[in-house]
Amino acid sequence: MTDEELLRLRAQARTALTADRAELDADMLWEHENAVAALRDPGIAEDIRLEALLTTRDWEDRGTVSEDHIAAWKTILAMEDEDAATSILADTEDAAALRRMTPFTEQALTYQRRG
Repeated sequence: MTDEELLRLRAQARTALTADRAELDADMLWEHENAVAALRDPGIAEDIRLEALLTTRDWEDRGTVSEDHIAAWKTILAMEDEDAATSILADTEDAAALRRMTPFTEQALTYQRRG
């Protein structure tokens, strides 16, 4: 394999990884739109928030997630609903990184608005 072929293959792999990351980020954004809707539902919001906080505590106990990531999620979970929604759904790399490692349960991420 020539150097040129190797460079071409690496470029193709980077392009594929970038596309995969974009698709993952889009899926995570959609799931977090569901979680935000769950946080706005007075019937389950408290449970959703509590489960997320318990997940952050588990991360702390296990030492599996960075302290900065945990602190960011705890800050968001302590915010008023609209401020939390703005932070969770922001179109930034930091927000996307938070969504990739989320404390929300499957119940929150798959929540369907009623009505």
